[in-house]
Amino acid sequence: GYKDYTTTQNTTVTAGKTYNFYVRTGAEGYNENVRAWIDFNNNGIFESNEKVYESLNVSNYGTNVNHAGTITIPNNILIGKALCMRVGSEFAANSAPEACNNVQYGQFEDYSVIVSNGIIIPTMSDTLVTMGTDVMSVKFNATGLNKGKYFSNIIMTSSDPLHGYDTIPCT
Repeated sequence: GYKDYTTTQNTTVTAGKTYNFYVRTGAEGYNENVRAWIDFNNNGIFESNEKVYESLNVSNYGTNVNHAGTITIPNNILIGKALCMRVGSEFAANSAPEACNNVQYGQFEDYSVIVSNGIIIPTMSDTLVTMGTDVMSVKFNATGLNKGKYFSNIIMTSSDPLHGYDTIPCT
């Protein structure tokens, strides 16, 4: 199966930092393989060097399978764009999932990852009526940053299938 959550579920991370990563999969009592990729260069292809996580043949009998590890976000990658993160799972007796293959007993899910250069904008939500306007107050958290000029983007997601998100540059 496949689920596209790129316009409804995203997270913001900072280049150069490491994050805990958890995936809960499937049926109880079955070993599973999980892999994850982030399209860091935003070219629409999950390349081998973009695989950020791998957990093979993991089982936890009696409960759902829990895969845990870390993901390190490299420096010198696209900042402020919604990048696609793909997570794939498959029954461990089959080959581990590759970013663009079909799986027999697993599934793939896509999410959005937004890489920041250190400016953190808290996640907010609001609802606009069609053709409506609203004002949102935004606070930048620059704790721990050296004095200087920083750039980031506010990315507003939408349920509109033609315009899933808008990007607003910030300095």
